[in-house]
Amino acid sequence: MRRVYLSIAALYFFAVDTGLLLANQLANRAIHPLIGRTVVEALRASGNKEDTTNLRKEFKNVVEFPLLETSMAKLGGDEGESIIFENRETPPSTGRYATYTLYGKGLRFFNNGISTKIKLRGRFYLTTSSNKPIFTRSPSFENTAFLELKIKNPSVQEENIVHKYRLALRDQQLLKLYRLKVRSRRYAQELNQLRQEIKASSPAEQGRLVDAIFSAIQMLSASEPEFIKPKFATSYERQASKFVEKAYHRGDEAAASSSLGSIEYQITVDKEVRGYRIPKELFGEGFSFSKYFLEDAGADHLVSYPNRARATEFKVPTQVAQLKAEQQSLIHRKLSKNFVTKIFKAESSFKGFTANKGKAGHIRQLIKKYRRNALILADAA
Repeated sequence: MRRVYLSIAALYFFAVDTGLLLANQLANRAIHPLIGRTVVEALRASGNKEDTTNLRKEFKNVVEFPLLETSMAKLGGDEGESIIFENRETPPSTGRYATYTLYGKGLRFFNNGISTKIKLRGRFYLTTSSNKPIFTRSPSFENTAFLELKIKNPSVQEENIVHKYRLALRDQQLLKLYRLKVRSRRYAQELNQLRQEIKASSPAEQGRLVDAIFSAIQMLSASEPEFIKPKFATSYERQASKFVEKAYHRGDEAAASSSLGSIEYQITVDKEVRGYRIPKELFGEGFSFSKYFLEDAGADHLVSYPNRARATEFKVPTQVAQLKAEQQSLIHRKLSKNFVTKIFKAESSFKGFTANKGKAGHIRQLIKKYRRNALILADAA
């Protein structure tokens, strides 16, 4: 690890710029619980596909790479059925897959004893062959972005459960959303025009979902106008894997004879995690995401995770996520015992990181840390 100290002038700029970013943009804002619950229930009724990607319980931690390797290896041991996770995606012909995500201002509300959080994200799938933030568009998504609404802790019965709602759209449609002026008299009309444009280009079966997402955006942006404006961004390289339990038999005797069907467990492991400020050019005419990823993203790079750190997530579909240990299938119990309890406990966290805290929260934490210490720590690599 090497330390790169900034000049006094650069330190002043970094402190002022990042301090404003932190104080005014990154912190989640509280909204009225009635508004929050109305949005949650409307989205729940939107007909979103129910699978491990969209409805799941998440376990998160940032751990040392060797600990992760050891724990994964134990899943293939001789205690019960061997559990081998397979890649969810075919690796690119050259380079590595990467993801770049823009985050709007996060919202939260007090929800009958728990805190429910809502985030709006713009996501891009990329490839990279560099150790620097230089990316090209993934061939399958050259002019495609994804707009996502992510809700954590939707109700008091669903603590640590995540609901994710997302739409595919073109780059220019995402830019149109970001450039809308929420306080303008024409905002509702322009937002509805964008809704109709996206609805027309989406599969017919997603019509209800498009309407639900845009209704949520309109209601939430009325409470917090900055909700739709990107405040910071992250990128990472991801390895996504899955294991499908073909017939899930509960462990309790009363239900053991019948199967709940196939259950897909997912593990994602992210490395080269970086945080960025938002490019000022994003709100001007002529901005190109493809050009920015290839040529300009490095100029907005603020912070990075350490080289040996791996942001790890284990995802279980809500169908079985809330079962007690004695109700779980043998495979589910083995995953809990040999993987979840080893990787996702606080003692396993990489120094300076917190279990069950996501990348957005850790990036905010890192920016705050570097703002306070007035220095940047960069990996020697």
